[in-house]
Amino acid sequence: GGPDVSRDHPRLQRLTPPAAAGAGGSDDAVERVDVRLRVEDLRLMEVLCCRAEPRQAGALVKLLGGCLSLPHLRYLKRVRRLAPGEEHAGQVLVLLGPRADVEALGGGDREAIDGLCIEVREEGVPSFAPNTREQFDAWGSVWPLNFRPPQGGIKELCAFTPPELAEMRRFMGAALKLASAAHGRGHGAVGCVIVDPAASHIVAEGCEETLSAPFCAPRPLG
Repeated sequence: GGPDVSRDHPRLQRLTPPAAAGAGGSDDAVERVDVRLRVEDLRLMEVLCCRAEPRQAGALVKLLGGCLSLPHLRYLKRVRRLAPGEEHAGQVLVLLGPRADVEALGGGDREAIDGLCIEVREEGVPSFAPNTREQFDAWGSVWPLNFRPPQGGIKELCAFTPPELAEMRRFMGAALKLASAAHGRGHGAVGCVIVDPAASHIVAEGCEETLSAPFCAPRPLG
């Protein structure tokens, strides 16, 4: 595998599956509704990159644009130059993509890529796009990024007022209680509420009951 990027950046952590919440829920689970992202909230994911000479970078990018365009990773630049002090300084790393996408390539495309590469290796890259200039500046030390501020501005996307956060926690708490009740009856620990945001009111609720009612649906309230 590639170098442990998170070791060199102690404030960053690799992407791992979240731990399952307890059947009764917890304060930590409720707090997840606050989706504001800080610089230190970055998670890394593993992708395959190829190391190549700089003169090969253009041909690789053109080839990958046709067979492995990766629109869901467009916030990542395709090429990173290895800096002085790094092993193989002066050469470049070209982003291929997640291992599953690379391994799904046809034999001809993979042979063409291998013909331009010195080696293929794993690298850790940001798993989602930066939402603020601070995130862009900090995360760019891991892998070069493109930065497109969200439409409507950062504040609209990332900031919630204290009353809004309190309401979201209340709704999440209601869903967690439904999940806990379903678990207590021997079903899966899954609960859901449907909210009218204009009225800040729960209009329907439901939970996992497939063992007894395979076609169950949320129950209207009121």
